[in-house]
Amino acid sequence: MPPGDIIREVLASPYTRMPLWRERPDNFMGVLHSKDLLRALDAAGGDASKLSIDDIMLPPWFTRRRRR
Repeated sequence: MPPGDIIREVLASPYTRMPLWRERPDNFMGVLHSKDLLRALDAAGGDASKLSIDDIMLPPWFTRRRRR
């Protein structure tokens, strides 16, 4: 998605951390924190086209289920 669309999705969400994926949900790329996005947008002078979401997102979180 273009950065402007991602910003609108983040603003419409009640959550502060958004999972990011490419093409399909099981291709998890990372986590976007809304405050990091807003800081980057401010640094870009409010121009969403100057943002690189890949540079803003945090590495993916993975957990492993414990075997019983």
